[in-house]
Amino acid sequence: MHKLLEAKLGHWRDRLISAYNESKDYPAPVQGIEREVFLHAFLTTILPPQFRIGAGVITDYKGDVSSQVDLVVELPLSLSFPVVGQNRMFMADTVGAAMEVKSTLEGTQWDDCWDKLRSIGRLSRKKLPGDGSILHLPEYTIPSFIVSYRGPKTLDTVLSHIHVKNTPLPAGIYVVESDLFVGWVDREVYEAVGAPNAMLAFIAALYRALQIRQSYTANLFDYAGIERGRRA
Repeated sequence: MHKLLEAKLGHWRDRLISAYNESKDYPAPVQGIEREVFLHAFLTTILPPQFRIGAGVITDYKGDVSSQVDLVVELPLSLSFPVVGQNRMFMADTVGAAMEVKSTLEGTQWDDCWDKLRSIGRLSRKKLPGDGSILHLPEYTIPSFIVSYRGPKTLDTVLSHIHVKNTPLPAGIYVVESDLFVGWVDREVYEAVGAPNAMLAFIAALYRALQIRQSYTANLFDYAGIERGRRA
């Protein structure tokens, strides 16, 4: 790996772990600052500026709504609406990726992740055709990543948790302290062990997920149940 890139990725990895260690002994609300660190000190620095990042809920044209999502990466020309505090309501059509961020990925935390992935996986990114045509899945699904500061020590352990009934395959799982990443984006498999390889694989998978969806836009008439060409 390029020495400068390796050094930069290692630096960011260490900063993430440092943020976790500084907050882990505080009450839960304070511990949540690691999500903010991940959001502001990493994603907003790495991703192109046209991708806005926030938190909140995602809704689709059918009226289905996800549970609270820790991080939402919006596509260019996206639409979202403020709700309570810093949270927003995002249109499924213009969500490039969703992330569940955990302090530790073990025990019931896995169940929490699968519940979140199911709530996101049932959303449709765009109005489904009624002609029975075959769907190109990237157009209709939201890539969901799981990021945990601590967790399994081996990829085999991560993979042993993957196939859960009625749960969509995550776009990626990144365990920062263990330096592990495994992901599935655009029919490609990403696997990496060791720093900074795992961080690079996570960035590459996320970037690919956004890249193939960057031109998607929302039709608000679908959300209002109004057909184009008709008066509201």
